[in-house]
Amino acid sequence: MRRHPKAVGLLLTFVASTAVLLALFGTEPFLHLRTNMFGGGGDIQKDIFNTYWQAKYDNSVHHCGSMNYPYGEETTYTGCQTFVSAPLQWLRRAGIGDFSEYTLLLMNLVLVVSILLCPLFLYLIFHELKVPEWLAIGAAVAITFFSPQMGRIGAHLTLAYLFIIPCALYLFFQWWMTRRTCYCVWIALLAFFAILAHPYYIIFIGAIWAMVWLYLLFSKKSGEVPIWKSVCQCLLQMVVPMALFGLLVQTGGNGGVRALLPTGFYKYGGSLAGVFFPNGNFAYLPFLCGWEAQVWIGFVAMAVFIVGMVKTIVKACHRQWGELLRVTDHEFLNLMFWTSVIVLLFSFGIPLLWFPLRFLAHLGPIGQLRALGRFGWLFFFVMNIVAVYAAGKYIRILRPFGKMVVSTLIVSAFVANVVGIYTLYWFRWVCVNPNSIFTDVDNRLPKNQWLKQLDASQYQSLLPLPYFSVGSEHLSHTVANEDFGRAFYLSAKTGLPMHAINASRSVIAQVYNNLALVRPPYLSFPVLSDLPDQRPILLTAPTDGWICGEERQLLEYAEPLFSANGIDFYKMEIADFHRYESEFQKKMSLFADSCSLYETAHGIFCSDSAARFVLHTFDDTPTQTAFVGEGAAEHYVTFWETVYDGCPNLSGTVVVSFLLSDYLDNRSGYYQYRVERFLPDGRKIYHDQSALDGYVSHVFNGWARVGYGIPNVSATDRIVVSVRNRLREKDNPVYIDNLLLQEENTHVVNGDGTVRLLDNRPVK
Repeated sequence: MRRHPKAVGLLLTFVASTAVLLALFGTEPFLHLRTNMFGGGGDIQKDIFNTYWQAKYDNSVHHCGSMNYPYGEETTYTGCQTFVSAPLQWLRRAGIGDFSEYTLLLMNLVLVVSILLCPLFLYLIFHELKVPEWLAIGAAVAITFFSPQMGRIGAHLTLAYLFIIPCALYLFFQWWMTRRTCYCVWIALLAFFAILAHPYYIIFIGAIWAMVWLYLLFSKKSGEVPIWKSVCQCLLQMVVPMALFGLLVQTGGNGGVRALLPTGFYKYGGSLAGVFFPNGNFAYLPFLCGWEAQVWIGFVAMAVFIVGMVKTIVKACHRQWGELLRVTDHEFLNLMFWTSVIVLLFSFGIPLLWFPLRFLAHLGPIGQLRALGRFGWLFFFVMNIVAVYAAGKYIRILRPFGKMVVSTLIVSAFVANVVGIYTLYWFRWVCVNPNSIFTDVDNRLPKNQWLKQLDASQYQSLLPLPYFSVGSEHLSHTVANEDFGRAFYLSAKTGLPMHAINASRSVIAQVYNNLALVRPPYLSFPVLSDLPDQRPILLTAPTDGWICGEERQLLEYAEPLFSANGIDFYKMEIADFHRYESEFQKKMSLFADSCSLYETAHGIFCSDSAARFVLHTFDDTPTQTAFVGEGAAEHYVTFWETVYDGCPNLSGTVVVSFLLSDYLDNRSGYYQYRVERFLPDGRKIYHDQSALDGYVSHVFNGWARVGYGIPNVSATDRIVVSVRNRLREKDNPVYIDNLLLQEENTHVVNGDGTVRLLDNRPVK
């Protein structure tokens, strides 16, 4: 086939990719880009809401005040797309106009453009590699639309920016051939945009950058240009954008202790099955791996990979050691292949899985990468580029009939790949989600008339119920997608920042300060002392939806305002929060008095004469750290450590509770809790093991109250309670105080004259 000029090939690629895009998604999402979301999940709603809120209400580009009131958060941690919100905010602050209503439109345009750019950059790569035109155009389009990133469109917008990896490969390819500084500038700009979009992208670009420069250094090809120029180009490509991003994060952060590591580092790794098996892409095929690990490379790349493996084995048998690393006859392509293999191994957790978890604590930013499986995306693109390059070279040497047969097989394989990804995600049915924030920006529709009944300026913040707190890597207090959407809608319409949180890497103490607002106030609400003024707080709850009993108890102290669109609105003065604190604490104090009927030991009281409880105060061994009394049990919980092992002679549902120190430190998100029950003959009849945060009912001045109910206990059963935190250092102990086992409906009161506890909760 005669080669077209590059411009013609790009045009044909664009037309073909647009046609495939419309065939997969239909026209409906693209006719309403200003109001439609491509997904309805909490993550995508959060990103859109925070970007809109920052554009419309914030006065800082780096700091986002939409959630976690009154502290706010750095924009990167909130999923805010700064490259959309910052220009809109600047226009508003300059007095030119408020264009925040176009936030969703711009976000969608960036997404669509990024998808359509991907095949263009792939075509440019194929054009430089002299792949036949028909194959270059068809492969570029097909590879784009069965990319694993396509599945992110309805979940994580920024992770669906498909053009970033092919663009990085193309720019480095051009710089490799020319050493021109202009390509270094483009690489730096791409890297900065990519890391603003999502920090994960910097691993892909950084890996390419590192391997290129290491190869040039050890092959001594860097001497082709002056050393000073090489150093400047090297720094410009990656160090400069990384430094700028680090500066932005530092200036936008609000200080405080954040989680040391995300909790999914090992959980969401890659797998060979996800790379070489079409998990669920075709009818009746099983899923052999999790979503994060699905990086299937397609039929063409699989065939070429298998042929390449056979050739490698043959080379090894013939002791052609110098040829083992030559995947193709193209130097840069070979380098990118082995770069992608290294990153693929990293996606499998190699070599990180070989080290203890606490080793990650010393890896800095690498340890902040939650889902390793995503890093197989580079291998997906590079392996397919290698496959198309190899197929193109092979087709050239075939006779006409062979060319027709091989070409038909390649086209069929690529079509099957695209059909498979379509049947997996059913884009037409999941990518039409009108957003209520943007469907009526001017609030003219009847459903938004409630805003006329509310003077938002009289309130300082919004407390949406049911409450949610997601993304601290320490606590996951989640709600349904419709509850997220309702809260985002209310905050966007009123301009009131929320106490609720849906971000990432939030400051741990701030998370618990806000969470305390919807928990019983055994101690005073800590966030109240951090509020900037004494204006009331607006509370909202679904009229017919579910909220927990503790949240309903809070509403009893709020003033009902009105109901609209299935939402109940309440006004709560700061004085009402204090009244709730005072009355609740008084009630608990009186209840503790009523339970102190029988003194079973000095300072220890029970509500019934049978004294159906076991209490270890640990006061016989004084320590510098204790919640109540003079001592606490010191534990090194790097490995499973038993905090209780015995036969408590209790029956029915037995509640185990204790107080755990240092719970707001940066390692506490990795606590695990295990409860086992054994018969007298040693047989295990009950086992429960999970993350500890699900059993933390309260946090008191950095101490967590851990509570767990064990059902169907017999008086002769042996109970073993263990705790583990693999991030704790061996010389860094924690303290457990007031270990209590009690039968249900039995209450225990104890103290030291300064602190009094009711069932391990402080009361006056």
